[in-house]
Amino acid sequence: MKKISTNLFIIVFIILILPIHSERIALVVGNNDYEKKPLNNAYNDAKGIADILYDLDFQVIAGYNLDRKGMDQIVDSLGNITKSDDTVLFYYSGHAVQYEAENYLLPINYNIVSESDIKYEAFPLNRILDKIEKAKINLVFLDACRDNPFSFHRSIKENGLTNNFSGKKSEILISYATSQGEGAEDGYGDHSPYTKNLIELINSENKIEDLVKELAIRVNAETNNKQNPWISSSLLSEFYFRTNHSPRTNRQLNQEMLTNEITDLGIEMVQVKGGSFFMGTDEGDSDEKPVHKVDIDSFFMSEYEVTQELFNKVMAYNPSVRFAREWRDMPVNQVTWYESILFCNTLSELEGLEKCYYIDRIGKDKNNFNQMDLIKWNVQCDFFANGYRLPTEAEWEYAAQEGEPKQLYLYSGSNNIEDIAWFGTERNSKGLSEEEMYNLYKNNKLTFGPQEIGTKQANKLGIYDMSGNVWEWCWDWMGVYTDSVEVNPTGPVSGWSRVTRGGGFDHPEKWCRIKDHNGSKPDYKYYNLGIRLVKSY
Repeated sequence: MKKISTNLFIIVFIILILPIHSERIALVVGNNDYEKKPLNNAYNDAKGIADILYDLDFQVIAGYNLDRKGMDQIVDSLGNITKSDDTVLFYYSGHAVQYEAENYLLPINYNIVSESDIKYEAFPLNRILDKIEKAKINLVFLDACRDNPFSFHRSIKENGLTNNFSGKKSEILISYATSQGEGAEDGYGDHSPYTKNLIELINSENKIEDLVKELAIRVNAETNNKQNPWISSSLLSEFYFRTNHSPRTNRQLNQEMLTNEITDLGIEMVQVKGGSFFMGTDEGDSDEKPVHKVDIDSFFMSEYEVTQELFNKVMAYNPSVRFAREWRDMPVNQVTWYESILFCNTLSELEGLEKCYYIDRIGKDKNNFNQMDLIKWNVQCDFFANGYRLPTEAEWEYAAQEGEPKQLYLYSGSNNIEDIAWFGTERNSKGLSEEEMYNLYKNNKLTFGPQEIGTKQANKLGIYDMSGNVWEWCWDWMGVYTDSVEVNPTGPVSGWSRVTRGGGFDHPEKWCRIKDHNGSKPDYKYYNLGIRLVKSY
């Protein structure tokens, strides 16, 4: 944790290995707000595609109005979760150009003043295709070439992309919004002609080859033969967007019907209805900037922090420092990030739910840059599984600020921290330094600690102790925010520490704020680190 001292611990666990199964994964990018030649519908188009693919059981990674760094990060995220038996779809709306027989997608902040700048300022489409080539099936939809910002350069093709993908080994189908030498229309309504018809056809029961042929016919007719989509394919397998299992249809309607639930082990889960919010703050520390918009789907979150009694019941041991004789309703503490994900998997198994985490302890995680982490398991999360998991940082902040509130509080539920949080009052009254606190902890002489769950005021969602008591582990690697719009973000693909949120009983008010952005190395154990659960809807 960046704000508390670190210590090394060696931990041995029984490892739970989840079976690997094929996935349907989509990367959706829409770049709209260009500094030069902005577009009207690229964001709407990408958002519409992301929503329909989510409803059809795709794991969707979406990014809107991305700069070059944002495009690097989101493409790396896709490459890291793609497996050999997956189906991967890439959709892009925005500006793109062809240069020296290669296609480039344009970030919103490109600075291209000469042809030689393209290779450094633009994003090569082949880099994305290389990342997903290991998948069994690749589907690519390019709604680009809406207006060439570089028509004054001879070697930068005025319109159209090249079909320079013959060296790809995987089965691939590419659908272009227009043929070489033509421009694609941005549209006068909410969507471009290409994407409007694509959304309608994706929701049909057509085989993919029939779908893209019908798409070309419709777009050609709607644009009076001005726009002629074309197709390149090496598919051998059959693919349908609609599968035999039930899709997530009527998602928004169903989210409104969510109710709280009590699980088999008595865990009280609170509904958190999806919506949009602004993550981060421009008034805090530098790592809490910039403010950026995030769209979140509905989920369930535990009403209380995980107690020592529940952890002990599930895992058959209690890692906590016990500050009181009646410890059962105290939040579990001194728990590592790795222990937390094992707890989630074991709890899911006990309740007959799908495990969210695939855990591989044999190979070391190359995305974990912390040399002091002695464990470094490879961990992947299935966010569509119905079992228990740690919240993403975005889910945590959205729930802490009570979803889409009319009034945004400094702490979770109030601007008066005394009403809703156990925080560093007692430590401050004793005048103890961080080092003195740690020495008491190390020698088992701490006389005060976390308090019984639910003894302070809940926020308006009915969730307790999101400010203070114990820090709560999140899934995400600690990283730098960007100003890009995000949908269900899961954090950077790599890092030094995992996010912790909410502050602890021994920390001052500043660190108990909703917006405080904090982290700790995953194998770290401390008396103020705990767990809160979520379940996907």
